[in-house]
Amino acid sequence: MPIELILHKATVPEGQPYHELKAYLSGLPNAVPEGDDFVFCDEEQGLYVVVQLGNLVQESFHPGPDAADQCNAITIRIPADPPAHLVEPLAEFAFNIARRTGWSVYERATNQHFADEQSLARRLSGTTVPLPVSASGCMSLLLLLIAIILFDHGFFAVH
Repeated sequence: MPIELILHKATVPEGQPYHELKAYLSGLPNAVPEGDDFVFCDEEQGLYVVVQLGNLVQESFHPGPDAADQCNAITIRIPADPPAHLVEPLAEFAFNIARRTGWSVYERATNQHFADEQSLARRLSGTTVPLPVSASGCMSLLLLLIAIILFDHGFFAVH
């Protein structure tokens, strides 16, 4: 199953002119425009990445520009388990588009925010991405409470 990234501005759905985004993507190497989609391929590796311009309305992505000819989101579909030597270039590719638009990079399925190219590269390579500090802090407290309960009930008693 492919990994789908979504680039957008989290706070305000700030749009970008559709024609400018389309011109930018069209000018990238190996870009093959197909309507609102752009296919980037490395035929030698058998790798195809699909970039789609559109709008994020609440939780729903709609391809193409809105009535004002603006787009406020871009999806990037990357095949699962890309070749290891392409992981960093794919992360860089996504972040270059994000920097160009001033948007952030998220995994669409989980809404996980990627702060930098390294965290996205870890996700694309299949290595575990550390839990956010708040979640790991809650987990530590939960484990501590479980240990206290088990200790009070004699599970750790020395005989």
